[in-house]
Amino acid sequence: MEDNALPTFLAILTGVVLMVIMAVFIVTIVIIHRQRQIKNRHKIQLLKADYENTILNAEKEIREQTLLFVSQELHDNIGQLLSLTKLVLNSPNGSGISEGKKLINQIIREVRSLSRSINKDYLNALKFEDFLTDELAKIEKSGYCKTSFEKKSRFF
Repeated sequence: MEDNALPTFLAILTGVVLMVIMAVFIVTIVIIHRQRQIKNRHKIQLLKADYENTILNAEKEIREQTLLFVSQELHDNIGQLLSLTKLVLNSPNGSGISEGKKLINQIIREVRSLSRSINKDYLNALKFEDFLTDELAKIEKSGYCKTSFEKKSRFF
């Protein structure tokens, strides 16, 4: 029986060695996979942080642009109208009161327009056609050019 013992022993030894090699291979693959998962999680966290940073920068830029727009409108438009109203109301003749009232009404309209332009709820509720019509009316009132709006229906 010793003749058969050696090949059986070698077969068992080979099987054990192969199982150990297979176990080492599986453990190595699992470790590599875990390391990749950790790296991917880290990359995802970096991407999320970068995305959040981009959003914050965009919000900051929008805020800055809105404040710049409001300050320019207050200075260039409403400030000039108030100065003109003061001059008209301080005129020595009585005709200035009527013109002053007109200017004050115009100032009120400008302040309302400015507050609507920065009001998010108003902008969300506003229909595009109404917005476009209002903007075209402003352009035409400025006297630079004539405008018109034509809506065409589409049928699918």
